[in-house]
Amino acid sequence: MIVARRGRHPAAVTRPGPFRDGRPEPRSHGAAPSPVGGAAKEESVKQLTRRVATFGAATLALAAAVLVGTGGTAQAIAAPVLVVNSSTGGSPVSDSATATCPAGTSLVGTGGRIEQTVGSGNVVMTDVIPNVGAGTVTVWGHENGVYFGNWTVVAIAVCDQVLGPVLQVAATSANNAVSPKSMTPFCPGATRLTGLGYQLRGGNGQVFPNDIMPNGIIGSILTAYASPGYAANWELTGYALCAPVPAGAAPLIVANGSGPGVASPRDTWSGWCPAGTMLTGTGAELNNAFGNVIIDQMNPNAPITEAHAQAAEPAPFGAPWGLVSYAICW
Repeated sequence: MIVARRGRHPAAVTRPGPFRDGRPEPRSHGAAPSPVGGAAKEESVKQLTRRVATFGAATLALAAAVLVGTGGTAQAIAAPVLVVNSSTGGSPVSDSATATCPAGTSLVGTGGRIEQTVGSGNVVMTDVIPNVGAGTVTVWGHENGVYFGNWTVVAIAVCDQVLGPVLQVAATSANNAVSPKSMTPFCPGATRLTGLGYQLRGGNGQVFPNDIMPNGIIGSILTAYASPGYAANWELTGYALCAPVPAGAAPLIVANGSGPGVASPRDTWSGWCPAGTMLTGTGAELNNAFGNVIIDQMNPNAPITEAHAQAAEPAPFGAPWGLVSYAICW
């Protein structure tokens, strides 16, 4: 069952006092963007890929906050810990960082971000690659053209002692110059989504992830666009991390959006996972960007209860676009 609630979910309403991670309230959440003029190509991809037949013929309609889940009362199931690791920094053409789960835990989710000392939108977060077998998340960044500022890539692994066994499902596109490309790996059997990831090959900082998002709780949707004028071959791999659902659990998705607008950079927060649940994975989605906007942050907060996303234009775009942040909650 998919539950879409218009208006604010309790996770997104204003509360008195600070967040547990010290970020002040209140925060105003706008309605998530819906595609507008010129979006036919992007929407045709999403209409083909946002299939949630297992839970009925419904689509993921975002308002100020959306819950997508199995129904029932949420119970504390996940016991996640965060592992964060950064590259050494500097101004390389490309760089990476890897976060590794501690012994006795399983990799259930991913996150990453690019930190620039000057400006924004100059470095593409080209890969957020999970490896369940090794318990690692590797994040790559690649400069989008010539950039002389210093930057750092940060990898984030969400690790859990309770959920499992975790399965990793991958789906890879053709290697050609077609844009956009979209992959939809599905969780097998009765398993459900805990996290996701993606990998670009041949993009050279000129192909931008657009959808890094849950497909309900049954899989993931990964879409990427070549930036205008890029004609080389490239390919996209999408990943879904999946686990059996323990008795009494009700995994779900919390999402919140900003825009549409022309401000850049822009960030948004998903809203909190409901009481009694914890975040296991993060995601982000652009609307109406068409290869003109870079997602450079997709990461959980310190209490592991909410997800943050940030995006920026590498060059003036001039058209309104929107950004959505997703939290996968167990």
